[in-house]
Amino acid sequence: MSTAHDVLLRRGRRGIAAAAVGAAVVWALLLSGCGAGESHQAEEGASTGPPSVSERHVDWTTVITDLNCSPMNRGVEIDGVLYGDVRGSGTDDALVWADCVHYTSPWPYQLEVFDGRSNAANPTRLAVLVSPTDQMIIKSVAVGDRSIAVNGLRWDSRDPSCCPSLRIGYIFTRQDGRFVRTTASPP
Repeated sequence: MSTAHDVLLRRGRRGIAAAAVGAAVVWALLLSGCGAGESHQAEEGASTGPPSVSERHVDWTTVITDLNCSPMNRGVEIDGVLYGDVRGSGTDDALVWADCVHYTSPWPYQLEVFDGRSNAANPTRLAVLVSPTDQMIIKSVAVGDRSIAVNGLRWDSRDPSCCPSLRIGYIFTRQDGRFVRTTASPP
């Protein structure tokens, strides 16, 4: 003879099994819907060539190779990627900021801009806006009307290497086909 507790356990197991089956059905429907949308998009003439940077198919750790991470080279880590039309071209370009892999004190960051129309397998770098010589830890990047705002921290002469405290902000605008730093101030 079953106790009330045994009955509840059996019902609970059936409920969990039913929920799992229901979730699997919903997941299958979502996936099948995605496939249908992709084939429909291709029918309407979507790009069939190699993916572009603006399509977000880039492993940025293999692209940013000019960051000097010596003497303890553990590689490059990507701290952020932002897409936006920073040149007024109608295509989202990629802004990528990175630093060297570190386990203790942070390394200064590098911020690069890549052409959104270029091939994702070989992105075209348009500019390095912030380099390690700027001694900046990037906290935020924003894209405006053909401008880029970068806010972060720098080391004050009294700061320990772990903890930069001086707030700094840069504004870059597009002038004569290149990016120009127009402002450097505390944000």
